[in-house]
Amino acid sequence: MVADEMSGAPVVLITGAAAGIGLAVAIHLANHGYRIVAVDIDRPALDAAFARFHDRAVLRVVADIASAEGAERAVEAGVEHFGSLHALVNNAALHGKAWGGPCLDYSPEEWMKLFSVNVFAIVALAKAALPALARSAGVVLNMSSMVGYGHGHSSPYAVSKAAVNGLTMSLSQELGRHGVRVVGLAPGFINTPLVASGLDAAARERLMSLQAIKETGTPEDIAGIIAFLISPAARLITGATLLADLGITRRP
Repeated sequence: MVADEMSGAPVVLITGAAAGIGLAVAIHLANHGYRIVAVDIDRPALDAAFARFHDRAVLRVVADIASAEGAERAVEAGVEHFGSLHALVNNAALHGKAWGGPCLDYSPEEWMKLFSVNVFAIVALAKAALPALARSAGVVLNMSSMVGYGHGHSSPYAVSKAAVNGLTMSLSQELGRHGVRVVGLAPGFINTPLVASGLDAAARERLMSLQAIKETGTPEDIAGIIAFLISPAARLITGATLLADLGITRRP
């Protein structure tokens, strides 16, 4: 366990922390005084992403959260190292072109592979983290997507994110009894390298045309929203999933 001048700073565990939105969230929070448990399956990427941070600020944990054992080890490593946990950010997900085809084109085994990361891992991580989060009156934040609201997109990935939305509502009731909030965040088109590589110019233009505000979201934008949602300023928010898609999804 770390014992130094940072020992009172809140601790946040972030999955999928080596790149994209997960990395932006980790860097943003670390720069604002949080201690980070950065979890990813890719050790070289994780080491490269956080090379400048001492382990008093960022603990790197290599884990495959697709298994319950991997999820439990990730949480245990973070709590053992820092002594507490204040927020769990479930960011890791399988996505991209491989999971964007018609639902009926995928085998049961492929569906299980997708859900093991995008949905079941959230359950395993929340279960493992609950004792520590209950002690800190903490927060679980689940990353969803605008496609989880049926935005003209039929795919296993979209189904998995709809499941995340439902899971956020259900977990908010279960964990609320322990003083733990559960919130979701559903970004729209965010300019990450992975998203950019998966969309041609025509697709990007089409998405932009659907937005109420014709701008491009960045991982740093999402990091700022997450910083608010896990903060005491958002203490009245639980069970809800916030859309951050510049108005593409039109719902009350």
